[in-house]
Amino acid sequence: MSRGLQRPLRSLAMLIALSASSVGCSSSSGGGSPTDAGADTTEAAAPPEPAFKSTVDGTVDTAKGRADENNPIDAAGGTNAATSTRADGFVSQGYGQIVAKPGEKHTVRAIGTGDVTPTPTAGAKLLTRFVHMPDFQLMDDESPSRFASIDSYGELTAYADRPHDAEMCVLVNQAIHTINEVNAQAPLDFTVLGGDNVDNVQSNELDWVLNILDGTGTVKCDSGNPDDPVPGPANDGKDEFTPEGLKVPWYWVMGNHDVLQNGNMSILQSDGTASPDAISLATGTSAPSGTRVYSAAGWTTSTGPVVADAKRAPLMRKDMLQRVHDKTGGPGPAGHGIGAAQLQSGKAVHAWDAGSRVRMIAFDTAAETGGEGGIARTGDVNNLLKPLLDQAKADGKLVMVVMHHANDHIGDGSGTFGNQQADAMDPAAFKELLAGYDNVIATVVGHTHQNRIEWIPGGSRGYWEIMTSAVADWPQQFRVYEVFEESTTLIRLRVTAVDIDFTSGSTATAAMRGRTYCAMDWSTGWGGGGTGKTDDRNVDMFIKLSN
Repeated sequence: MSRGLQRPLRSLAMLIALSASSVGCSSSSGGGSPTDAGADTTEAAAPPEPAFKSTVDGTVDTAKGRADENNPIDAAGGTNAATSTRADGFVSQGYGQIVAKPGEKHTVRAIGTGDVTPTPTAGAKLLTRFVHMPDFQLMDDESPSRFASIDSYGELTAYADRPHDAEMCVLVNQAIHTINEVNAQAPLDFTVLGGDNVDNVQSNELDWVLNILDGTGTVKCDSGNPDDPVPGPANDGKDEFTPEGLKVPWYWVMGNHDVLQNGNMSILQSDGTASPDAISLATGTSAPSGTRVYSAAGWTTSTGPVVADAKRAPLMRKDMLQRVHDKTGGPGPAGHGIGAAQLQSGKAVHAWDAGSRVRMIAFDTAAETGGEGGIARTGDVNNLLKPLLDQAKADGKLVMVVMHHANDHIGDGSGTFGNQQADAMDPAAFKELLAGYDNVIATVVGHTHQNRIEWIPGGSRGYWEIMTSAVADWPQQFRVYEVFEESTTLIRLRVTAVDIDFTSGSTATAAMRGRTYCAMDWSTGWGGGGTGKTDDRNVDMFIKLSN
């Protein structure tokens, strides 16, 4: 995964157009047929800034900046932040200090519009507004099936043990708090997850995710021994809290961490059932590759023994989808896109309408056979995806395809920890398939934890591929998408990178602890991040439709 970083992001003063009236949302059965998730409105004459701003706006103290990721900074008494002593040592030196910066204006990118780049207009019709939030990888940081002992700098191992692992639950809850703030100022049709919703395909991780998204009961993201790294309530990620819950409908998308241990290791055995070895590793007392353990002095890494916990049992695909389908709290829709068809196929492939002109299609690229890369299986494409694309074409809908993996991370299933799959569709053919539908205007992707926008040529025109960075890593953002109709043949996609607001909400203090550790990990060069270039962050993109 490429982790080359550019200038730190300065994005929260978003330029989101306030709609003239609220955008209504309705439920979906998730049975494979698209349903309405919004209504068309007209953009206000002069798009103002929303009323909220975060106090932390996506950049670290420039006095510290960003260390060379090939030569990270050493902490006194050790190297990386694999223990609380080392992590806090970095923080005491000023790494992790965050300053607020003005929000960036939107850059303009145009492909397929002729020689003249169009100018965004205030009178364009807003077709839909939604949030894309991939890769929060909500984890059980004490799971014995983790790889914490191999944490180091570099692309392959920089994410084995994040110093903010324990705070992922409250960071996700705080991100949801921020989405609700956006919705109060600029009504959203829905939030679509981007996959890698859990980190280690565990039952307890999924429980935490679903309860936080729906605002159900109380949540305590702790397993094994009861831990409290910072004595007292509401000040660290192990403290119990009442989740706020999303105020808008949300839809499920599957990623590699949702089907694989550590996002890489298959839990399948040859008969298609869960491996007893995978189960015993997750629920047992030995952590051969290292996991996090807590004591009065803080945390460190251990290979065991650890306290066993049956709630860590790994989940098979269909079991996970059944749990998502059965979740009935929150704003809906029923099943969050998972209905009878998805439960039968075991694949999170579904569709819903965003207003009268845009249709969203979720495609499942997760490979339960192993390896972090995505796969487009020929049977899934022919039997699940193409019928949805064909129906959208027949219905005259513009299409945005949501997948966890970008085109350059879809392959044949081989690679580290993977197994080559005979039914894998050639990535170039898959790209051409999507480009062959001239109503496909974008793919919405995640996986590599970067803000990145690319034009994918093909067919009679091509489409935009828009990647959103992760809550799990720097810069810890989600994106707001807005689709405008400039004319019957000209569409504008506006995306805005949004920082999490830590100034309010019941988990703000605990989440800020995680935010500080994440910024420290990035600024010292030990952890990764995906801020992206200026024209990958807040961007207006145009796409010209066929006459």
